[in-house]
Amino acid sequence: MLEVFRNAAKSWVAKVLLGLLILSFAAWGITDVFTGGGSQDLAEVGKQRISGDDYTRAVNRATQQYSESLGRRLTYEDVKKQGIDVQVRDSLIAGATIDEKARLLGVQISAESVAQQAASNPAFRNSSGQFDRATFQRVLEANGLSEGLYLQIEQQNRARAMISSTAPVGIVPATLLQAEQQFRNEVRSARYFSVSVNAADLPQPTPDDLKKQYEATPRAYTAPEFRSVAVLKADPADTASRFEVSEAEIKNGFERYKAEYAVPERRSYQQISFQSIADADKAQVRIKAGEDFLKVASDLGFKATDVTFEKKTKADVLDTKIADAVFAATLNAVSAPVQGGLTTAIVKVTAIEPGKEPVLTELKDQIKQRVQLEKAVEDIQSIFDTVEELRSNDKSFEDIAAQLNIPLTIVPAVNATGTDKAGAAVVLPAGDELLRAVFETDVGAEQDALNFNDGFIWYQVREIVPSALRPLNEVETQVKTDWQATKLRGLAEQKAKDIVAKAKASTPIDELAKEHGATVKTAANLKRGQATPEFDGLAAIALFGVPEKTYTWALEGDGKTARVIYADKVEAGQPASDDATTKQRTDEVRLALSRDMEQSFLKSVRASVPVEINDVLWERLSGASQ
Repeated sequence: MLEVFRNAAKSWVAKVLLGLLILSFAAWGITDVFTGGGSQDLAEVGKQRISGDDYTRAVNRATQQYSESLGRRLTYEDVKKQGIDVQVRDSLIAGATIDEKARLLGVQISAESVAQQAASNPAFRNSSGQFDRATFQRVLEANGLSEGLYLQIEQQNRARAMISSTAPVGIVPATLLQAEQQFRNEVRSARYFSVSVNAADLPQPTPDDLKKQYEATPRAYTAPEFRSVAVLKADPADTASRFEVSEAEIKNGFERYKAEYAVPERRSYQQISFQSIADADKAQVRIKAGEDFLKVASDLGFKATDVTFEKKTKADVLDTKIADAVFAATLNAVSAPVQGGLTTAIVKVTAIEPGKEPVLTELKDQIKQRVQLEKAVEDIQSIFDTVEELRSNDKSFEDIAAQLNIPLTIVPAVNATGTDKAGAAVVLPAGDELLRAVFETDVGAEQDALNFNDGFIWYQVREIVPSALRPLNEVETQVKTDWQATKLRGLAEQKAKDIVAKAKASTPIDELAKEHGATVKTAANLKRGQATPEFDGLAAIALFGVPEKTYTWALEGDGKTARVIYADKVEAGQPASDDATTKQRTDEVRLALSRDMEQSFLKSVRASVPVEINDVLWERLSGASQ
């Protein structure tokens, strides 16, 4: 299977995917890596630095993207086997190489030009098409970016583009385009069966087995950084019940809000529209003579759905004159012709749902709560001022909460993903906004309050527990489970390999399946790069990696089953039959060729820039040391 994956990775399609990944790493994976140096630097590229944390973030992102493209979650062991970890490292180095070349050439991008580009970016425009600063801030916050960091990223990306962009490829050779289309559009049919292995077939792991598993993938057993935080909240909803509300205030509140509780009358009706009053009169005569309203509408070319309106309020009827007629008519009566502002019509009311006016006695409790909340909102600024004054006098959160009777929450431990040490979600007021803020400050640092609904939140980090590799004895159960999963996957892989190795091209797949107590299934019309319910990404890659009438294999998603696959029929792909598709494919091939040129350029640039890799840190990060 590894050979199949590697062969697929050599295709130009996979290279395009890898190119996109490299660009994403360059844009998002090393936004703040080139500051400082030291033993935690994974690589030095001239004067640029790549830290171990930057590599970790980038490899996690790559794992997620490859998993999504293949239709199954890759383990870190899969990442290592496929060489994705090395690809990620090299892509980071490639980005740093371009940055160093830009520095040596004195390439600089002004903040003003980035600001102009942002102003023309549709993502930052309001509904009127104008640049809107509030929209700009919301987009940045949603992506975890500050304005300064956005500026830095854009300056870096544009400098890189100036260095690495190549001239576009002109004419794409017809032979190359034809070969690409045949490759892309090839259709295959497969016959296959599955074989499984059992956990009972595994021996118990020895202490040495567990030690090797633990040391091979240290990231899997590394605890993230946890922070303990105190959260003080001043929310009108928490303080509203303290306020007294008089009967007069309740009555005044009812008058302000009663329209919101009113249930409007709704009517269902039929409406036929006409060009003139004369035409409407003719239709009304027919209806009064006994003809059905919908029959008359049908004779005039209307469907029943065209003239029927269900459960409309008066405000729902766009033409106010017709609305007046509908809500003045009696049930099942046909109106006189109405000259509306939009059309001339006759209407017939078919159902009436009476409205309901609000009653104070029924809404008294709700109105009281709303008035209390109004008072609490008005009072919240005084609470804010008092909290700020007490903080300036070095009062603790505990003392402030007790004095003002506002909620204080102590979160013993939360990581950057919002879970505690047991993996349970930690519920924080203001959610992700507060979580981001907590991980951007230091222990005991005084921070400005966050706005939350109509109130405020103050937070204080009490303790930081750094990320650290857990001792083996603490994670032994997980290590054992991982070892068993690895071994099971290996057994399933070997079982499928042995079947394929022993099978000759002439060996009927039904005979092979019978030997292993399995049932043969068929999948037809499979296309390259398109997963189906029968064939996930790995199975499709395996199928399209072998010639017709030969066997191959692929692991299935449960980790203990493998699939033996017979490439039953291969049909050559047909070229595109329309100009639009041909143009699209031509543009894609042109883009791939341009990227190949860029890669050649990057190789030459890298040769001119000194690169030093911290082998000790690389072995630890990649799990290469045994």
